[in-house]
Amino acid sequence: MHKMNKKITGAAVITLSAVMLSACGSPEGNIQNHWSEAAGAEEEFPEKDKKLTQLAKEEQNVFENLTSYENEEQKKIKSSIEKAVSSVKERKELMEEEKEEINKAYDEAMEAGEPINNLENEKMTKKAQQAQRAMEKRNEAFNSVHGAYTEAADKEIEMYESFTDENLELESLEKHLDKINSSYKKVESFRDSFNTETKSFNEAKNVFGEMVEAES
Repeated sequence: MHKMNKKITGAAVITLSAVMLSACGSPEGNIQNHWSEAAGAEEEFPEKDKKLTQLAKEEQNVFENLTSYENEEQKKIKSSIEKAVSSVKERKELMEEEKEEINKAYDEAMEAGEPINNLENEKMTKKAQQAQRAMEKRNEAFNSVHGAYTEAADKEIEMYESFTDENLELESLEKHLDKINSSYKKVESFRDSFNTETKSFNEAKNVFGEMVEAES
């Protein structure tokens, strides 16, 4: 029988700048402050992501138990279904919380747009704009992660609930698994894009900080 593949790469977060030398109120300082606030908005993100992975691993054990039970073991089947569905719903809630954090960080970073327009150094302007473009792509990528993850989770709930059917056939179960695994492949692809754009943002942000330091 097919297996359920929910191995998802961990998500990268915005890093705090090591260099924050700009005078408060200057365009450079305001930009760095907004980026710093954006990083702070994701402070709890790694812990939530860790919890998502933990729940997914626990569900895999529940799924394997479900496929090993005989029809006569209805109490065990029902208990396992309830546990699995509850876990999936918890993961959906965590994903919603992650999305809120990412969107909040994005909104904060976009506040740097006005001070970027007020920069006098052309090279700094281009580097800051590069960081902002990466942030926009990053936010789009995570919204796609959220959509694909929610889709996969809904399909999982549907699959778990199908175990209540005593006449459930292996072919039907494998169709469920194919759909779920397909959705998680999308999640992984979008997550890779998210991590790539996070890296691009952090790199551009750090170079901008070095430029500011060199000018001070």
